[in-house]
Amino acid sequence: MEKVGFAQYVPNAVVNAAKDGDHEAFERLYTTYVNACYSLAFRISSDRKLAEDIVQNSFIKVIHKIGGLENPSSFGAWLKRIVANETISCLRHSKLMNITQFVESAEQSLEKEIDSEQIAYHSGTQGETEWELETLVKKLSIEQKAVLMLHQVDGYKHEEIANMFGKSISFSKVTLNRAFKKLREQIKVQGLNNGVEQNKEIRKWKKP
Repeated sequence: MEKVGFAQYVPNAVVNAAKDGDHEAFERLYTTYVNACYSLAFRISSDRKLAEDIVQNSFIKVIHKIGGLENPSSFGAWLKRIVANETISCLRHSKLMNITQFVESAEQSLEKEIDSEQIAYHSGTQGETEWELETLVKKLSIEQKAVLMLHQVDGYKHEEIANMFGKSISFSKVTLNRAFKKLREQIKVQGLNNGVEQNKEIRKWKKP
């Protein structure tokens, strides 16, 4: 099965050539991963123009930092982290986030790992259900959506997300918990009756 996104295969020789300043090699890296970069940036930011700027800024950073990449086979994962960090940085600087809304006492009181809760849906019209869920996710705050996407869709750990935000691990856990709570409330309000089981363990929601 052909790999997609950041898992796409690029020969180590191409990465090494790009490290040595080969423009054609860098162009190949760009064309291979640009869609994955845009998809990640847009999933988190929900802003098409900002996502485009993030992609460009990320590849500029790649130009300057690729010389320090020790393992060429890890280029995709390395690039993914650059894009994620750049997205969070842009959102913070553009003041789209209101991180101060999270109460410090809530962070301190959260001692146990929040169970990895996920959204379950069973529908005869899966496309409609996915659209409904996607619509609900868009209603989350910027930081809630960012943490949800980074943790549930892109597989980042709470510690990694916390480092991106410059916050504590509890910040990531609390934010994710609140995102799921808000989704459950919205599901109840919207009355999504297409087989959504609210009282069972929630399965992972991923964009197709």
